[in-house]
Amino acid sequence: MPVNIISRKYWNQLVNGKTFATAGDYTNFLQGSVCEKLKVETTLDLYWTSIGQQYVDEWQVITSGSIVTVTRQMGSFITDGFNIGDTVYYTGTVGVTLHTGTFTITTVSDLFITTGVWTPTAGGALPDTVPGSTSYYGLRLYGTTALTAIIFKYNLIENSSADSFLSLVDGNTLSYTGSGLTGADTTLTAQGTLLSWKDGGNVKVKTGTSGVTGYQRFIITHEFFVTPFYLPSQYSDLGSSIPPSYLKDVASLKYISEYEFRASLYNPNISHIGTDSSMLGDVSWFDEHFNGFIPVEFTKQSIA
Repeated sequence: MPVNIISRKYWNQLVNGKTFATAGDYTNFLQGSVCEKLKVETTLDLYWTSIGQQYVDEWQVITSGSIVTVTRQMGSFITDGFNIGDTVYYTGTVGVTLHTGTFTITTVSDLFITTGVWTPTAGGALPDTVPGSTSYYGLRLYGTTALTAIIFKYNLIENSSADSFLSLVDGNTLSYTGSGLTGADTTLTAQGTLLSWKDGGNVKVKTGTSGVTGYQRFIITHEFFVTPFYLPSQYSDLGSSIPPSYLKDVASLKYISEYEFRASLYNPNISHIGTDSSMLGDVSWFDEHFNGFIPVEFTKQSIA
């Protein structure tokens, strides 16, 4: 499902203080030093939608008693993210009249949706099409089912690595969950029985206002430490000041995340997933000024 990343903001304690109070000074990618504590706030909009296309995917809308059937020629309502029980906002123009309204899906397949009676909010009832004579190609559907639960995954991986949410520390999935999302922060719970990857940070999620019809906004705040510093197999290298491969020279860790939003945490059928892994990181090991560059040498001027 489409996920629009509105903003990414990374703060670190060296610049922003222990509680990250200096909020105006941030980067939009992971930048810092190994073992440093950072805070990232990601604001995103999530939506799922279908729209017809003239000459290619023109739709039929037919009412029979209290059942409305929408038929498309190609594409897939399922692939677009729609499911049984979804509430939907529709918008389409007939002549010069804009029709908008809502309905709830009762059945869904690739090419068909059936619903109950549509409830118009503007323009009156949307006229049925006449097969072989009229069709809709500008009718657009937006899913509006409230998503109030989340499965959140993250990881720190080397810039050139394929996406993976398995911890470099212990091989377990780095995952948090929570439900009952509202406009106030909800603190998520770390998942799994082996939590050696858990670093003492926390994840909080709240809803926001997108301003775009059919879009749902979420703000995810995550405090974490830049790890791993080293792995057990790298202990002898550590004693020789040899950095691990993922931090050696210009190599660096980057921050990746996956957001699976659900209508109910325990119902995987209404689920919308997006991944954010495009921004490379700039993480330094010891004796590096940020990533791969010579260290900055400090000298004592005075002791006050």
